[in-house]
Amino acid sequence: MSFRFEKDMTSLLLKNMNDLFNKFELNNFEKYMVRAEHPVHARIIDLFIFTWEKEFEKNEFLDFKNQLEKLEAMDLAILSIFTYSKTTSVRKITNMLYIEYLQAKHVLDKLVTNGYLCKVSNYSYCAVNDWIRFVPRDSISIELKKSKWKEALGQGVSNKNISDYSIVILDEDELPKRKEIESYFSSEKITMFTIKEDGQLFAKVKQKRSNAFHYFNSYEKLRILKKIDVN
Repeated sequence: MSFRFEKDMTSLLLKNMNDLFNKFELNNFEKYMVRAEHPVHARIIDLFIFTWEKEFEKNEFLDFKNQLEKLEAMDLAILSIFTYSKTTSVRKITNMLYIEYLQAKHVLDKLVTNGYLCKVSNYSYCAVNDWIRFVPRDSISIELKKSKWKEALGQGVSNKNISDYSIVILDEDELPKRKEIESYFSSEKITMFTIKEDGQLFAKVKQKRSNAFHYFNSYEKLRILKKIDVN
């Protein structure tokens, strides 16, 4: 028996997150956060999961969160680059963000003053490692669809730019029984699961973590820190 609505798939999956982690063989973390219907640019991601390797001390994180909330969008954009590349040149930043050299320098010097970065030379800066421990290590995007597997595949491909793992979960009873469907997901390096109405998950295609750097992925990992409830 198939799901009546896609939102029913979402509700069931949220109740069985540990089963998903086990099926995906992703258990090497102490803390995780799930965001349903997470907005990214002009799109809504059905589920967005962020994981941390180690739990962090509440008061220390609260201090960091309060500082982070004072940063403007461009500050956050430039800072996010340092979560992946801890020493970065001004030129690299201008090329990535398509901004003027003086604008980049102004923001970088501001981040030095605020204690996020240190200046290595007139042309490069380095992250001060203490704050990086608060940034999620992994991000997992999940798209759920009853039967429109081609649409889900397209969304999964787009999500590779904003997450370390891109997963599509389809209704087991609605999905056409054609092996070539799995080959499409495999060729695009998208993880594919199916789910039944009783909550059973079936791993059809499993992909490894993407090691490619995507600026939007790092940006989302910083942006989500403003959403964490520390109470």
